[in-house]
Amino acid sequence: KGLNTHMSAFSVLSPNADLRVKHDRYNLCFSINLDGHQDSAVLRYKFTSKKEVDLLSTYVPESFRGKGVADLLQKCVLLCFIYIYTQILFSNLNLTIQVN
Repeated sequence: KGLNTHMSAFSVLSPNADLRVKHDRYNLCFSINLDGHQDSAVLRYKFTSKKEVDLLSTYVPESFRGKGVADLLQKCVLLCFIYIYTQILFSNLNLTIQVN
């Protein structure tokens, strides 16, 4: 069975390099393809409820450790879920505005 490939991408400029973080919503992970390396940096997560996400694991190839790659993945995860949660809140918000 092939992998589901519904991806969204974030272009992120880090101090060291221009890295693209990919979000795979079906396989519940964020990843960065690292130039010149076969492995990707990957952060896996799962939903524990509608409003709660558990970050399960982070893998960064050894030659890229200590260079902020895992930190970049975690920041993108937080920004992504803050955005998603904000959209859910506002889409469920019913506003009544009276103008006098």
